[in-house]
Amino acid sequence: MNMFRKRFLAVVALAAILLPASGCGTLLYPARMDAKASTRLDTRVVILDCLWLFAGVIPGVVALATDFLTGAAYFSEGE
Repeated sequence: MNMFRKRFLAVVALAAILLPASGCGTLLYPARMDAKASTRLDTRVVILDCLWLFAGVIPGVVALATDFLTGAAYFSEGE
């Protein structure tokens, strides 16, 4: 395997891990991460995160975990 191909695969693997790590809800609603979360789930964010599962299991799980752990998957109390 030549050096260009190794670097290309490394960049693709890194992008596959880092892009969903930001999570869709984290990018779309950054204010939700600091606000107090309600118990209502934002289904749009969850659906967008689940679409990452088509790209691969690991990116989808990372996106879901990021949004749920940061609270971006839930509506804030003011919404």
